[in-house]
This record gives sequence, C-alpha cells and structure tokens, in this order.
Amino acid sequence: MSSNNIKTTNFTLAEAISCIAWYMIKSDGKADDTEIKVISEDPFFAEFNVMSNQQIFSDLLASEKLTEIMSKEMPKSFADCDVQFKEDLINAMVKIILADGIIDEAEETTLIFAAKIVGLTGADLLRITRKENERIQARFKKKIKY
Repeated sequence: MSSNNIKTTNFTLAEAISCIAWYMIKSDGKADDTEIKVISEDPFFAEFNVMSNQQIFSDLLASEKLTEIMSKEMPKSFADCDVQFKEDLINAMVKIILADGIIDEAEETTLIFAAKIVGLTGADLLRITRKENERIQARFKKKIKY
C-alpha cells in the first residue's frame, strides 16, 4: 500500500484489535517471538485475524500519525462492544505484556492507551487487571497444594 492509500478511517473491529495488539508488541521497541506467538495462538486474537492485519498497523506506523489516528478513529470500532468484550481484550493484551517475562513501562503505557481507545477508564483497567491477577493467583494456589 503506498503512503497515499493508508487506511486512516472506518476501521473494522478486527482491524482495530489488530492495530492495538501490534502496537503492544512494538511498544517496547522490539517484536519478541513470544509476543508474536500470543497473537498467533491466543483464541481471542485468532478470532480477529490479527496476524493477517499486520500491514494496516505497519502502514499507520510508517505514516508517523499512528497514535493520532488510533486515538481519533479506533474508538468508533469499539462503540458497540460490551464491557465483557473489552475486559477480554485487556486480558489478551496482558498476555502479550507477560509473554517475554519483562513488564516494560512502555507496555504499561500502551495498555492504558488501549483501554482508553476501547472506552474504559483507569478505574476499569485497574479492576480488570486486579480480577485477572486474583484468578491467576487462585490457579497457582490450587496447583501448589499437596
């Protein structure tokens, strides 16, 4: 796609999810294989063909208007999504963050940015991540009981 034909509006839900996922992967400056594995294998991301939509993200990144376009246009893609869907997206994003074993400050910032795009508040994000953390802790506690 030439720079004149970069998609900048009317993103489908799949395209918006793909851009957010790829933005998370690139947020720490490198596309780690373990992070790419998450978007290629996780059922949430697979449903939206995130791997196939990488070019849209790459074109936006090259345009140097990525965050501007994502902030302005992509919230429209999530307008009809319910809270559970948004929670599932955030939990899938957290899997990307945790994939390489390092939680980078840029990844945290990107997660906050993604939450804002999908229409969640900081309090919503905190609630979702706490709930997921408690779920993971409960799973580990079950496994380590003798």
